[in-house]
Amino acid sequence: MKGVVIAYVVLFSAVIINSVWAWDSWESSDSSSGGAIPYISATTGCSGFLCPNNGWCISALWKCDGDNDCGDYSDEQSCPTVAPLQIEISLIGKPTSQSSTHDADRSTSDHAVDGITNGYYFSDSCTHTAFNNVGNPWWAVDMQQDECVDKVVLYNRADCCEERLEGAIVRVGSNPDYGQNPECESRVSMDQISSASPGDRIEIECNLSGQYISVELPRWDLLTLCEVKATSCSGNDKRMSEETRLLNLLKRVLEIDSE
Repeated sequence: MKGVVIAYVVLFSAVIINSVWAWDSWESSDSSSGGAIPYISATTGCSGFLCPNNGWCISALWKCDGDNDCGDYSDEQSCPTVAPLQIEISLIGKPTSQSSTHDADRSTSDHAVDGITNGYYFSDSCTHTAFNNVGNPWWAVDMQQDECVDKVVLYNRADCCEERLEGAIVRVGSNPDYGQNPECESRVSMDQISSASPGDRIEIECNLSGQYISVELPRWDLLTLCEVKATSCSGNDKRMSEETRLLNLLKRVLEIDSE
């Protein structure tokens, strides 16, 4: 609580130092703000952001913060695009399985969720299915709860055989019969493999929910994965920086009853 109070003080001081305010005009923001927010008119010029249509002078900190502070959205125009945060779903140590194992000491299924993206097979951090069981090989991880998966990230082998991953199908769902779960939006393409550096990440868009992530090759071949990661759909809604969040908290402190 003490840290939040300090943040309020710092941000409020920045507003005061940034401009000379005359608190002579108070208007309500849009209904989504949850109440009335003070709008400030400048009497000696505006050193913040001047709303072009009504002459209000608002703090420069309120420019591009996601709120309609000017009343006409002029403070939310020409704003830089903010990429969505990528919130990773922790797969490290989660239960895994695969259709077969080439080497019980070197290429077990858990190597794809050990947190190590080293793409060299003999570093003992990659999976590898067996040579004598090459029909439709698969790998899967149990996230142990339903998750909304935005993307699945595959780390391919770097020392050879990158092309084996071409056509790989990624699925997300809650059916323990992994092959019955929905496919993600695309299969691994040779273009993705060719454009990536050896052992680099290959991203597959999913936007699917479920408990299991699986990767399969729909043919006779060997499947090797050197790491598998996933990002959560919820990250797409968390675009604001911590500074913007604190600023919005400050605004709520400054809210007044318009009646």
